[in-house]
Amino acid sequence: MKRTYTVVGFLGREHGLQGLYNLINSNAYQPVCIFTHKLKPKSEDIDRNLREEFKDYENVCKKNNIPLYTIDKKDEAINIDNVLNHIEDFDFIVSISWRRLIPSNHLNMAKTGGVNLHRGLLPDYPGAEPIKQALKNGDNFIYITSHVLEDTIDSGEIISYYKHPVNYNKAYSLEENIKRLKKEITTQFGPLLIKSLNSMVDKYAKR
Repeated sequence: MKRTYTVVGFLGREHGLQGLYNLINSNAYQPVCIFTHKLKPKSEDIDRNLREEFKDYENVCKKNNIPLYTIDKKDEAINIDNVLNHIEDFDFIVSISWRRLIPSNHLNMAKTGGVNLHRGLLPDYPGAEPIKQALKNGDNFIYITSHVLEDTIDSGEIISYYKHPVNYNKAYSLEENIKRLKKEITTQFGPLLIKSLNSMVDKYAKR
């Protein structure tokens, strides 16, 4: 009988929710707690209203008895320390659309390691707005990159990629094409997360 690996998730937005769905539906990975963002960032909404997908996070975590914690301000980060210090041990940290750097003292708590999914090709397009950068450069494909989590943003060994055609439509604006592409690749975050965790498990087993 295969063992189940415990996972702490730092998940945001709809693509983070897709990762959560796939963790729950897997036979190998068990979320022990989820951190998410409840409010929109000021860059999108000066009033910082509730994120549209937050109720879905609440509902799925409640249904599956997964503790859910919200982090929206810098001074709330102390709550992460409190939660993680009360978990006896866990195997993985996973990160999708998490707005803050996960420090090394948290990464070191994960026995097998950490995985981040970035909505862009690494190492070519780290940081913010990778799809916009790719389209401005005339790329024919965009990527989701999974990599080992380190305490430097979008660094760490590459684990896997998902490749998606741009099919740029000149009848629409750059922003409209970006919005379409984001929607098209959202469902791919979950499968890529599971594939990447499986790769990490295989690598860990060979040590």
